[in-house]
Amino acid sequence: MISKHTTLCSILISLCLLGCRQGDKVSDNNRSGNGEQKSVNTSELPMPDVPDSLQSVEERAAYVVAHYWDAMDFTDRALSLDTAFIEQNFANFAAILPMSPPDDADRAVATLVSRAGADPEAFSLIASTAEKYLDDPNSPMRDEETYIHFLRHISEAPFLSDVERIRPRHRLADALKNRPGSQAADFGFVDRSGSSTTLMRELAPNPLNLLIFYDPDCSQCK
Repeated sequence: MISKHTTLCSILISLCLLGCRQGDKVSDNNRSGNGEQKSVNTSELPMPDVPDSLQSVEERAAYVVAHYWDAMDFTDRALSLDTAFIEQNFANFAAILPMSPPDDADRAVATLVSRAGADPEAFSLIASTAEKYLDDPNSPMRDEETYIHFLRHISEAPFLSDVERIRPRHRLADALKNRPGSQAADFGFVDRSGSSTTLMRELAPNPLNLLIFYDPDCSQCK
């Protein structure tokens, strides 16, 4: 059986090798010899060159996510508004986030959200991509804990109006409910006999419970 750390190491190695292949497609700062900004035609940003002094999976992952977007200029709309380009790089970035310590992951997300804020449309694309990859039930990358990092910083973006903050704040409040290790939120309902009761009242007599939510009209649930 392959251990979790072995799997994470394999993913990191693969991503780093990918970065080496992509490195010749884009310079660290995307600049020409005379200092002018150059247009970059590439599907992926170069992987950061991780210092040899960082040995553990967590340290290396933390360094990669901290510097993953260094070569990205979010004012360059040819890239920042290119949905395919942003989604490919977001997928690479999001795949490594869970490997790094939570505080490092949070700082990396804060940096990405802040830099994307250089252009409202680029910010909007990053926000929608995060929702698509990390919150959509059909996404193979769905990860509510990682999405919470994005919701925190998106909802706190200084350039958003109070109205624009309503949705991410509401989604954040929902995401923070019923997290692993926390007590489930109580709610009332009518049982099959027609009696009113609550979740906690029904669960209290049993030390272990499996609770399944589904939509009776959902074909996949059936």
